Amino acid sequence: DGTVRRRDFDYLKSNRRNENWNYLHNVYINACHYVHFSPQANINTSATFLQLLVNDCHSSQKNLIRNLHRLTSSVMETYITYFHYEVASTFYRSMADLKYLLGNSLYTKFKALN
Repeated sequence: DGTVRRRDFDYLKSNRRNENWNYLHNVYINACHYVHFSPQANINTSATFLQLLVNDCHSSQKNLIRNLHRLTSSVMETYITYFHYEVASTFYRSMADLKYLLGNSLYTKFKALN
């Protein structure tokens, strides 16, 4: 569709450095399915809360955690790319804290931006 968000993502994918915009766009679309009760989300809207807790989850906890970690890492990578100066200024005297917060992989990417 031609929504504003789709146009935003299309612009970012074609005009900005590659920060995994395709992945973030797909996550956004999937989230919209749930937020707007799309049939594609396959949400059981007539179930009680307890019924949902027992048998509504189609993914394992391990996969949910892995997906959440991938999403947060992708968002943080994008953030440190576009706000590198602000992050560097904020953690000027405490790079060890920044390394702890970002983890080794993101911290290495952050340092490569210098």
